[in-house]
Amino acid sequence: MSSLVFSADQSTSPASPDYRRWLVASWLGTVAFVLAWSGLIIAAPILEHTGHTALSATIYTAFRPICHQIPERSFHIFGEQLAVCARCSGIYFGFAAGIILYPIVRRLNDFTTPSRLWLMLAPIPTAIDFALTFFGIWENTHWSRFITASLFGVVAAIFVVPGLMDITQMIWHSVTKRGTSAVREPVREVVITGGGVAAPSDYSHPDRRI
Repeated sequence: MSSLVFSADQSTSPASPDYRRWLVASWLGTVAFVLAWSGLIIAAPILEHTGHTALSATIYTAFRPICHQIPERSFHIFGEQLAVCARCSGIYFGFAAGIILYPIVRRLNDFTTPSRLWLMLAPIPTAIDFALTFFGIWENTHWSRFITASLFGVVAAIFVVPGLMDITQMIWHSVTKRGTSAVREPVREVVITGGGVAAPSDYSHPDRRI
């Protein structure tokens, strides 16, 4: 007697609303982080100006290992310098802008990154701005340092977001697979006999196997 065996196995589709919500949640979390990071840069001089010197000192100290914080090369608010210099401000604010605007130019479920050539070209405006001043050709300004550095920040964001979304996808697959296997009922196979009659075959009870 010939028979055909079909195994029913359901899996969650990557196109499901739950999957899209995971990607959006991951992107929103990243947006919240970069906004908080950028906000601290601006908060430091405001806190200093309003007399909250302990808090402002903590922020300045936190950013000191990653920036020289030279006052002459930094933007000021209310007479107080930002937590980082103009060039670092450009990188961070440009990166934040790239993260926030990313869904407008690319889909979150597109994990491909642009050509690495763009990442290599992005620092060139900053290098030119630095070199012209270093060799005495012209004196750069806060805004020239900020704008050239922000270009690098935006490009960096375009490379970072696909990686974060790809990690989110892997975590989603891991969680949903584990959750599905935990609640999934034992697989029951359907056996089509030679007479065309379908009957369940419960492999957990050998005595009832067909």
